Formats: sequence, structure tokens, C-alpha cells
Amino acid sequence: MSVELKSNPLTQDNIIGKRLKRERDARELSQAALAKKADISRSAIAHYETGKVIPGGPELIKLADALEITPNYILSGSDDYFPSKEPEHALDVDDFTLVIRTGQCLQQLDREVKQKFSSLLMALVKEKMTDAEYQKFLEGLGWMEPMFREMKAILDPYIEKRMKIDREIALKEPKG
Repeated sequence: MSVELKSNPLTQDNIIGKRLKRERDARELSQAALAKKADISRSAIAHYETGKVIPGGPELIKLADALEITPNYILSGSDDYFPSKEPEHALDVDDFTLVIRTGQCLQQLDREVKQKFSSLLMALVKEKMTDAEYQKFLEGLGWMEPMFREMKAILDPYIEKRMKIDREIALKEPKG
């Protein structure tokens, strides 16, 4: 599943598309040749390279395999796992903090974006598992639901208080 963009916030001036084109050119592959190698349509390759859409999880993995690079390299330009401390890499943390920060990020998004994020995330998880493992994983999500609701009820007041403090600090900082 590819994600069509009205504006281009995720590609940072089409950096993902430019990186894909550079890697394709370095291997002397046409768009058609890369499309065949990755089992993706040529028009999808063209859309990725022009920044009209970004590749979804399965397409990202296919492109990375076809170009013999990592998906992380396509997204970030680095084979390292989130090598910097920039704000956009704020999810490079321990598992519990990752869950909390991801939840905070998701709360700020519209339902449509949350659904696209969820589809991408589930596609990436499914790609790593056999069908049986994935079914077991889905069952696990179901039985954990009551626990997540309980955790949310406990954490929401704390998170709201922290966000209020952060907003107050931001308002006090000089703009310039």
C-alpha cells in the first residue's frame, strides 16, 4: 500500500524519491527494470521518484531488496538505526518509552493518517512473520486490549499534565 500525499511532509523535499532514483541510477537500472526486479509497477516507481507518493511497507521492503540496500537507508539515508538525536528520531528509545511516545504522536494525527500509519505498521509486522505467527500475533493484540485501556486510564492524566507543562515552557521561550 502506497501513501498518496497532498503535501509532502514525510519526504522532506522528496528526499526519499531522490534517494531511490540515485540508487536506481547507480545500478544502471531503468524504472521498468527496477519495477520488474521489485515486482512493483513502473508507474509506482515513477510516483515514488517524483514524490507523488511514498512507498508503503511491503513496497519499501521490495525496493530495498531489489536495490540491495536497507529500508532504513531509503527512508533516512543511513544504514544505522536512527543515528541522531534530532526530534524526528525521538522514537529511538527503549520499548516502553517507544510505546508511550508513539501513542503521543498518534494522538496528534487525524483519523485518516492514523489508519495509514496502522496499515503500514501492520504490513511491516506481517512481512516478518509466517501466516500462523501473524494470526497468533493478532490474537495477542485482542487479549491485551483490556490491559491497554487500563494503562491508558492511568497514564492519560500524567501525559496531559506533561503536555501542559511543555506548552507553557514553549510559550515562555523567546521566538526568533
